[in-house]
Amino acid sequence: MPQGKHSRLQNKFVNVINGIVEPNKTACAFPELQCICGTNAVVSDISVFTREHLPIDENGEIANVFEIAPDWIIEILSPGQRYAKVIKKIQCCLRHGTGMG
Repeated sequence: MPQGKHSRLQNKFVNVINGIVEPNKTACAFPELQCICGTNAVVSDISVFTREHLPIDENGEIANVFEIAPDWIIEILSPGQRYAKVIKKIQCCLRHGTGMG
């Protein structure tokens, strides 16, 4: 579970990314969003979806369930966190279409 410093850094990244991509409606960044990658539910620190891949519901709004790998993920490695688990998460997303992790 993210702690204070981790969450603060995560929030700053999301705000910077969305500050750049949202005005042009090119993409959207989400913190701690569950995405379905094949048969795995993956929660990355930050998931970024381009407009073309952003799941939209029947009302034309952002969907609640994301059954697609993000276009881009960011993982923040915290002190004491096992990097092997983070690497496996990144590899899973890359296998299912993520372009950058």
